[in-house]
Amino acid sequence: MGRLDQPINTFWQLLHLPRGGGRWSNQVEATATATNGGLVLAPAGSSLLVGIRPSTRLRFTPLIATTDAGRHWANGLIDSGLQADPTALAFTGAATGATHAVALVNRPGGQEVVAARKTLSTWRRLTTVEALAASPADRACELSRLATVGYLGSRPATGGSCRRAGTVGLFDWDRSGWRLAGPTLPAALRPDRTAVLWLHGSTGGGSTALLALVGGGHTDLLAAWRDATGGWTLSSPLTLAPGEQLTSVAPGPAGSAEVLLAPAGGGLRLERAARGADWTTQPSPPAGTQTVAVTPSGGLDALSGAGRQLTVSALLPHPPRWARRQVLHVAIQYGSSS
Repeated sequence: MGRLDQPINTFWQLLHLPRGGGRWSNQVEATATATNGGLVLAPAGSSLLVGIRPSTRLRFTPLIATTDAGRHWANGLIDSGLQADPTALAFTGAATGATHAVALVNRPGGQEVVAARKTLSTWRRLTTVEALAASPADRACELSRLATVGYLGSRPATGGSCRRAGTVGLFDWDRSGWRLAGPTLPAALRPDRTAVLWLHGSTGGGSTALLALVGGGHTDLLAAWRDATGGWTLSSPLTLAPGEQLTSVAPGPAGSAEVLLAPAGGGLRLERAARGADWTTQPSPPAGTQTVAVTPSGGLDALSGAGRQLTVSALLPHPPRWARRQVLHVAIQYGSSS
């Protein structure tokens, strides 16, 4: 929100919708640091870890975390810059533990995957993109870039782009090292390149990944679901139009995902990926929508910020259509980051 043509006056807002409540609020005072660089959220049930990306003179990543749905917050930090990808941070929901959070950061030597060591201010390196690419785990992938971290079962995981055709570059870690753990693509879906764009899951439970398959002059999106036993289920491919861009992904119930796309010619496209079902096209959200969110009741909200005003629209079911349900005025202190 703010003045989006001025990076120093653009502020990311952390918004909260209470369970059982019908109105969004920006009353999350724990984000005392300027948020010009963006926010990365790592939800885990009633727990949430938030990373505030570096910007202007901020050179490290402040963290705030709650394990009781926002009633109390704790602070932490990573001494380097959190990557901008939407799932560059993952959280188990535990207050402490050797790997209760993982993060993808940028250091002068390149990308690193780091894990929290007991507190959210003490982190240790799990791997670098160069080390992972040189390991036996990467023989089938030829990793070029990392884009996400998360959990596959109880194991920390990371994913990125493979140069080798047909391999999904999703890796998990235990004390013996890293291993390739992504789904195997059927022969009909062997692209020239693959990329893991998004990963969401919890320790001990299932995980959802969003993949990009590039080949034959086009890009397909593929959703993949991992169950608690380690087996994978794949969606059908969703073909993107030339120039169409991924805008945001929102996790939903039972591993579903709401995928917001921006076609090159304008407008927005919203697709739902759900295990056991094909992609479902939703009504296009209102112009200016920046992200969508699945509400505690299972509904869908579209959020659009312009200046100091946040507009929330809800997807009504019968007939399916978007309707404005809230306008929130946010106090923005222009010039506060200069």
